[in-house]
Amino acid sequence: MTHPAGMTSEAWAAQMKDYAQPELMDRLKSVDPQNIRASSVKAAPVLVDKTDTVVTADVQTDKDTVRVVVLKLADGTWRVRSYDQAGN
Repeated sequence: MTHPAGMTSEAWAAQMKDYAQPELMDRLKSVDPQNIRASSVKAAPVLVDKTDTVVTADVQTDKDTVRVVVLKLADGTWRVRSYDQAGN
C-alpha cells in the first residue's frame, strides 16, 4: 500500500480494510506511515507453512523481509492475520 509524505495513520490503515482481519486493523491504525521503510515488494512470496486455511509466507521488500500469516475465511476469501519481520 502507498504511504506518501503527510498520510495519516487512519488513511493508511483504511487501504488495508479489504485485506486484513479486524483485529489486525486495530494494530494497523496505530502505525505511522512515515515509519514504514519499505516501498515495494522485490520477489514472489516464499512459502513457509501451509494448511487448508492458513498460509505463512515471507515477502521480500526493498528494505527487509516480512513474514505474513493469511487466513482463509468461511466465504473463501483470504485475510492477513498478522505480520512481522521474518526471523522474529
